[in-house]
Amino acid sequence: SGTAEPDADLLLTIAGTPRSLKADAQGVWTYTLTSADLSAMGDGALTLALTATDAAGNTSDARTRSITVDTVAPGTPTISAVAGDDTVNAAEQTTAITGTAEAGASVALTLGGQVRTVTANSQGQWTYLLTPADVAAMEQGTETLTATATDAAGNTSATAASRPITIDTLAPVKPTIATVAGDDVINANEQQNSTLTGAAEKDSTVALTIGGNELTLLLGKVLPRMLADPAGGLLVMGPLFRGRGQPDVVQQGAGGQIIQILYAKIVIR
Repeated sequence: SGTAEPDADLLLTIAGTPRSLKADAQGVWTYTLTSADLSAMGDGALTLALTATDAAGNTSDARTRSITVDTVAPGTPTISAVAGDDTVNAAEQTTAITGTAEAGASVALTLGGQVRTVTANSQGQWTYLLTPADVAAMEQGTETLTATATDAAGNTSATAASRPITIDTLAPVKPTIATVAGDDVINANEQQNSTLTGAAEKDSTVALTIGGNELTLLLGKVLPRMLADPAGGLLVMGPLFRGRGQPDVVQQGAGGQIIQILYAKIVIR
């Protein structure tokens, strides 16, 4: 659209092809692009030219305007793993959500029913920092993040990226330790193969501290980073010592995951 002498005849040249139109009584003219015009223009830089001819037959010099045609939608953006394992815990409520998109594109990230907009940098990388309000909106459990990209020309990616994540910001219930040796007293006869048992949230990691030594228990195993106390305060046999027996298997109990160390040996001196 544009302006010209009222009632003038106009010649608009698009991609080398002239289009005839006429200004109205107020000197306003409008032309609606067609699919054939867009096809002829292709994508990239283009110069439009316009001349006006009045009723007396006088024709103006051409007025030009440089434009850019961009009808190609950006590709689907990506969403990287969130918090390393796609699970957001209580300490990760301000973690960064990152991904890639067309350089300079506006990325619409949807989480918890809300849309957060960020811009990809010149390398095509984008970042959004979660807030506790975002986490509250997503609620506990599974959540699917989605993202679309819109380029500078207004083209939006045909498909959205998606990534399922889990929100778990609730601390597990306090674990329990069952009575040791039947009466919580380890006598000389019980020091060889006393079994320590307890219950905790299923699949959780339990830190058991005995005599100042912390053992990390996960799925019924003692992690190899924990060694026996050189001073002899605690000696854990089985998974830490090759050829000295095998640890008991994990057992499921009504109150949660039962974790056992079959060969825990407390040496009393």
